[in-house]
Amino acid sequence: MFIILSGMTRLMAPILSFTAEEIWEMLPDTDKEKSVHLAAFAPVDVSVMDDALEAQWDRLIEIREQVQKVLEEARRAKVIGHSLDAAVTIAATGKGKEKELLAKYAADLSDIFIVSTVALAETAPAGAVTSETIPGLAVAVAKAAGAKCPRCWNYTEDIGTDPAHAEVCGACAVNLNG
Repeated sequence: MFIILSGMTRLMAPILSFTAEEIWEMLPDTDKEKSVHLAAFAPVDVSVMDDALEAQWDRLIEIREQVQKVLEEARRAKVIGHSLDAAVTIAATGKGKEKELLAKYAADLSDIFIVSTVALAETAPAGAVTSETIPGLAVAVAKAAGAKCPRCWNYTEDIGTDPAHAEVCGACAVNLNG
């Protein structure tokens, strides 16, 4: 935790200078500089690097860029206003490994794409936009079903399922219940 706090404090110093300096003062003395602003960035620890994981995330970011293009088209067409208003359906039918990659990260895709829901399809849905850069990738955007949660702003159909937190979605209720 010390390594993480030390690194984060160095990174935030140019933006939150006073806060970073206060954190730096509270860190234990381990041959550190007098000020966080005099400290160099921590060297990269190559032992924790994972080239395969980096390649997966690079590909996910490329897919996200394609989804963002379709979201922008839907925004211009007034189908959605904000990206969280969207339900995305995505199909990967090409010869690449996108289908397996999307399936692996299926639970996180709505967070990665910053949309309310993501559904994976076997075939390109009606009205889908086919990617020009990723063969076999098709993306469709529609208005998300349900109501908007006032806490997370996602559209969902499970608002009010927890009587203790009737105004929020199920995921937020779980977080609020601790």
